[in-house]
Amino acid sequence: LHSGRIAGEHAHAAAVQKKQQEASELTATLVQDRKRARLISLFRTGAWILFVGVSFHVFGRIIPSLTSVFLAIHYVVAPAAVAVLLTAAYEARGQKRRNRLMVQMDTRESRWHARAGRALAIVLILQVVLGVLARILNRMGPAPERRNPYRVAALGLLHRILGWTLLALVAAMFYTSR
Repeated sequence: LHSGRIAGEHAHAAAVQKKQQEASELTATLVQDRKRARLISLFRTGAWILFVGVSFHVFGRIIPSLTSVFLAIHYVVAPAAVAVLLTAAYEARGQKRRNRLMVQMDTRESRWHARAGRALAIVLILQVVLGVLARILNRMGPAPERRNPYRVAALGLLHRILGWTLLALVAAMFYTSR
């Protein structure tokens, strides 16, 4: 009976020590020479540039007198946002484990963050393809009176749905990066 009590006390002490060790690993501090917040800065910059680009697209449709100017700005700003966001995703994917800023790797949150990042990259690429396709069809396609109105409406609707999905995924990336 006595040895069972001693074994139990040791097991309890080992469990407490293990929990303390895991907690200290989760609250690791950044070593200035190795870890930088470059990815976070890239993502934030890309997200804000994307917001500006989407805003110009939306306001270009709301204010008819400025449509051509606002859409021209959108066609410059939106690809820049995509380039910045995809650069951040590429660097995050290739980052070494010891240099990662998210110290709670292999947790539910980090897995959701990685999934949201992959989805964001895929939707960004699809959105660019649809945007370029819409631009080509609107500029070089048949005359407006000969265009298939269903195709134009379907392409526009899909582009908008993907756009809203894109903004939701950017928000998900912010939310899951804790």
